[in-house]
Amino acid sequence: MKNKILPLSLVTLVICLAAFLISATSSYPDFFIPLGDDEGVETISSEQYLAKLRNNQVTGIIDPSDVINARIQAEKIAVQNANRDDITWSFLGPDNVGGRTRAFIFDNTDEASNTIIAGAVSGGLYKSTNVGLTWVKINGEGNNLNVSCMAQGADGTIYVGTGEGFTIQDYSIFQDFI
Repeated sequence: MKNKILPLSLVTLVICLAAFLISATSSYPDFFIPLGDDEGVETISSEQYLAKLRNNQVTGIIDPSDVINARIQAEKIAVQNANRDDITWSFLGPDNVGGRTRAFIFDNTDEASNTIIAGAVSGGLYKSTNVGLTWVKINGEGNNLNVSCMAQGADGTIYVGTGEGFTIQDYSIFQDFI
């Protein structure tokens, strides 16, 4: 038994050391930033690219006092704007959202193709007769159909599949083993 464990542990140790050495010596890929049409392309490392983004644009270094000053400035702006009464907000929408929509069809009995029927997983069935500008719930206020799919026959009959299987946990006597 001991003879089998020793070679296996040595192989595992060698694989782990090789993975560590490969990850420690690898570097990030280089980024290519074009300088202009005539000058060609300059290659810089990812560390240099991140330094250009993070560092002070004038001095080229990260100064902790710059970070502190930026935080103080952001706090002052937040305090100044917190109690403003001269800002007027206007609601821009959306104001007719029915929930997560799983299925919709264009009614094939409408010759102008303006009627859409949509099924929401958490909201029921909705109908629009103006290509989606306004919606009316058609399955009643108290009912909640968990619509997952819809189909329409050639005669105009609409078939609605209900039930939501993606968010329901599967219960089984074997749930600890799944």
